[in-house]
Amino acid sequence: MKTYFAVLLVSLLSFTTSLEAASVPPVTPALSVKEQMESDPEKGHFQTVFEHAFPFQKIRTALDLSDNWLFLTLYRDREVAHIDLTTGKQVGVDAHLRDPVFVSFDPETKNLLIAQGNSRDYYVVPVGRSGPPLSVRTGLNPSWVGGDPSLGYYVLAGAVHLFYRLDKREERPLDWTALGDRVRHVTLDTENKRALFPLYRKEQLIAVSLPSFHRQTDVDLGNCDHPRQILSGGRAPEAEVLVLCRDGIYSGKQALEDFHRLSRFRKSSGMMVRIGKTNLLAISFPKSRMIRLWSEKTHHFIQTVHLDGRPVFLQEVPGTLDFLLVLDSPLVRESRVSRMRWVPEGSVNLLPPPSGTGGLSGSSVKAAESPRTSGTENKGKNPLPSNVRN
Repeated sequence: MKTYFAVLLVSLLSFTTSLEAASVPPVTPALSVKEQMESDPEKGHFQTVFEHAFPFQKIRTALDLSDNWLFLTLYRDREVAHIDLTTGKQVGVDAHLRDPVFVSFDPETKNLLIAQGNSRDYYVVPVGRSGPPLSVRTGLNPSWVGGDPSLGYYVLAGAVHLFYRLDKREERPLDWTALGDRVRHVTLDTENKRALFPLYRKEQLIAVSLPSFHRQTDVDLGNCDHPRQILSGGRAPEAEVLVLCRDGIYSGKQALEDFHRLSRFRKSSGMMVRIGKTNLLAISFPKSRMIRLWSEKTHHFIQTVHLDGRPVFLQEVPGTLDFLLVLDSPLVRESRVSRMRWVPEGSVNLLPPPSGTGGLSGSSVKAAESPRTSGTENKGKNPLPSNVRN
């Protein structure tokens, strides 16, 4: 009898275990970040990774992606400093310079190149090794400096509209080309080995091959009003370049001179950056104190972020969905540098949450909303620090 009950008990336990196992659904592998982003990258929200406050002054940025540094020119403080690109903590001061207005970093020579405003000089500052800054004579009022190891490094003398090519050690100019008009932003197209210049008053586009300085083309931009910036390699099939103008975004193939407006703005624009490898552009509107997310696929704005300062400078962080944002707040005499991130709906956040270190102030973002909808896609997702309201 005992043997019978023992067999019966074992049978009941086995049956119960099989039912429990059958009720557990199979585990579905999680989508990779790439798969999640490719599902619909135009749905998502902005997040502030970090924000660092400084006294009110002109600030520009440069990146050292190998060592994870963010370099800053601090015009009023007459300093070049670097902070941690991940946390926003201030690490140190690299040099004390007069009137630093723009900065670039060469990862091969480990040099910082700094344009010195109101002068005829630019600085070469060695990073990670001893040596004083080197002052190099160039054209009047250097306003931009930049380059790429594959193309070389260059200086724009803004007052005389001259574009200089530097030697391999960046210690002297080799030659120059005349642009003939004011240029607000230089675009280096590494794939096609050229520089693109939007002529502000003539409302033309100039393409110059690098490093030869051969003038490829001078193109009229049609109805474009005061071009600000150019992005090479537009994602739309019919577009070769995108041009940000004061009144809208224009597209066209420079060889055909067929530039036409894709989207019209009611507010005056400032700068633009592409969000990673998506079809999204973040466009600043300094006077309106906002950044708007524009879709190259639909030619419409899909989200607006209102700020408590003027967005005066944007820079892409390559290999991410992030960009750097410099805000000016004259009323409170403060300037802030933020790392902003676009987080696609359902994606995994690979970087740390917003940091509270590094002398951070309150968030620069006042509100985030999706225009032309009854509600926002940000509600309930807490994409930004606590003082953000949707």
